[in-house]
Amino acid sequence: MLERGTCTEGDFAAVAMYSELYARWISLKEQIGDKWMVDMIVLDSNGVARTVTRVNPLLKILSATEARLQSMLKSLAATPLDREKAKQTAPNQKEEIVPGSMADLMPELLVMPGGKK
Repeated sequence: MLERGTCTEGDFAAVAMYSELYARWISLKEQIGDKWMVDMIVLDSNGVARTVTRVNPLLKILSATEARLQSMLKSLAATPLDREKAKQTAPNQKEEIVPGSMADLMPELLVMPGGKK
């Protein structure tokens, strides 16, 4: 995002949130492994315990986390389609000019926002 010039100050918090979600997603995948179905002990109407096979309850959390990750990728313009739609942010005009830089040596070459030189 920095290289594309599409990063704003608010994006840093969003990237941190995405990183947390991604870590949670990896952890869930490790916990689930290949255990898509789990055996659970339930009591029937007579109070007798029996074992039933059910879908792993972590799959629901995994699915919700994947949906949030996909949503965040779109909001951060990190998918190929959204990347094309992202607008480049304007350069920060308050940045100081570094002595010896191109902006210092040849300021006439700089293009200001709005196309003005």
